[in-house]
Amino acid sequence: MSSSSLSTQIGPTSMSDAQATALGLKTYLGNHTGAIAYNGGNTATLTLQNPGAMGTISATNNCDLIPYQTQDGNWRLKFNITISCNSISRIAMYLQIAGIVYATLSGGGGQMINSMPQRNQSVSGGDVTDSYAGSGGNNLIHLHSAGTFDVYAYEGDVRLDSKPTWAY
Repeated sequence: MSSSSLSTQIGPTSMSDAQATALGLKTYLGNHTGAIAYNGGNTATLTLQNPGAMGTISATNNCDLIPYQTQDGNWRLKFNITISCNSISRIAMYLQIAGIVYATLSGGGGQMINSMPQRNQSVSGGDVTDSYAGSGGNNLIHLHSAGTFDVYAYEGDVRLDSKPTWAY
């Protein structure tokens, strides 16, 4: 086999944003200001479900979002998110990503994710009790015993009802 025929068998050298998204090869960036626009001007803006009780997001330290489509046509989302927020006492953090809807599982439960609050020296708090996506709203949910945290991290791979609105 010649080297030129080998290079054409490795894969496409270019593809559309939509093709790269469906294959899970395109990473989207989200933030709390909505400043990064994608498909049709839609954004992956991060918000808190109840800012009065949850506080406010002061910074998006990291927000990598990788939507992809499985062979059966369902959409999933891989994510790795770290946010900074004001230090107030809370027992939960409900983070929303605009433009996505988590799939409802049979039995109505949420999808398991990994999350953790991070403490700086000036804050204190308890242990994680639960973390999941969906169930009771369109949120990434982190429950913990009462405490004061100023950084939350989430990561996971969850099933969606449909392709995110901001994805190509």
